[in-house]
Amino acid sequence: MITYCIGFLLLFSSVCAGQSNQQPGSKREINATEENEMNKRSCVHLSKLGAKERMSLYPFNKAVLIQLVSFDNPDEENIKACLPEVNGKIDYSKLKEIKALNQHQIDTLTDILYNYGYEEPFKTDYLTQCYRPRNAILFLDSSNDVFAYMELCFECKGTRLSSAKFQAGIFCLQKYDLLALFFSEVGISYGIRKEDPIE
Repeated sequence: MITYCIGFLLLFSSVCAGQSNQQPGSKREINATEENEMNKRSCVHLSKLGAKERMSLYPFNKAVLIQLVSFDNPDEENIKACLPEVNGKIDYSKLKEIKALNQHQIDTLTDILYNYGYEEPFKTDYLTQCYRPRNAILFLDSSNDVFAYMELCFECKGTRLSSAKFQAGIFCLQKYDLLALFFSEVGISYGIRKEDPIE
């Protein structure tokens, strides 16, 4: 399943070893025609999938533990920066904040991802190279290993998924705002605001 991030209908090859589907966000000025099209991208709560259906989608159906995290992106000019890894595994020593989700929070997260979408289709798409991720959703298996993740750049509104198998829903216009608020409510403070400094 191809994930649509705001303004993007293209998949990009990975810039970090062993990972795929980079989707950088966009911040350029838009004209009146594009503004009209962007209005069609607004999020609507469609309530199409119940809790059981949402939990049956990958990677939620395989996860024993789900964590929200933040991390430094030390080089603001480096669009290749990503989740810190050592030998192909997430380097937890370099994560700033880690919050494990309870079942109620997982239900909220899946509702945001899968039940918010477009009210009607849109036509235009655009792309820039802005991508400075500082947050992620990690999915762990019974061995406590991260087997899937969604990397997030709230500043540029971009997402990178661990694999093409990841079913992430439709990224309508306000989806990043909904996720940023969710991160904040769970207790993650770094990286969710545009004004957060890169350390």
